[in-house]
Amino acid sequence: MSKRFMFAVLFFVFPMFVSAACMNQDLIRYKNISGHLSSYYDYDDVSNVFNVTVQNLHSDLYIVNQSNGARYSNSSPGIGDISIPGLVPGSRITLKVYVASGECIDRNVYTMYLNIPYFNQYYSDSVCANNSNSLCSKWANTSNLTYEQFVEKVRIVPEEVEKVETKKENNREYGFFDFLGDYYIFFLLAIIVFGSFAIYYLDKKNRFDF
Repeated sequence: MSKRFMFAVLFFVFPMFVSAACMNQDLIRYKNISGHLSSYYDYDDVSNVFNVTVQNLHSDLYIVNQSNGARYSNSSPGIGDISIPGLVPGSRITLKVYVASGECIDRNVYTMYLNIPYFNQYYSDSVCANNSNSLCSKWANTSNLTYEQFVEKVRIVPEEVEKVETKKENNREYGFFDFLGDYYIFFLLAIIVFGSFAIYYLDKKNRFDF
């Protein structure tokens, strides 16, 4: 085998070996440590945005926000937290996790999907006091409602609840005592007639026996 041929074989085999090492060793480890990621959000009522904190990000990994390409990493060795600020209420964010260095560098090993809640600008309005309507929730989606439309929808609730309660009352289970209450007169008349007949029969029988 010529030296030129051997060089060509090594040239193609060596990258395959590196890729296999990444898949079988390092890549598995990166996927395992990325599985510990978690997140929570805080609302900034001054700026009307959400700030998301991603926990347990290992320094061997980094995160890219797919909506704007922003990159986030943990600068301290080991595990730490990162903050992703300025997220618009009601948005859906995709965060991809990549390997930061080594043979598997820039490999995507995990993906996080964050559904940022809406913020209800009317939730503290007086119309929501003691109101169980879901539109009065702090995180309800009222972005497409004017204040007048919001108030109109929220005030419908007491009437609707009353209708539901009335319907439940009308549809409640019809029991024995309900039946007895509706037809007690017929039962009473039947008892009187039967009793009168029994008295007459016994009286006649006694006379005949005498």
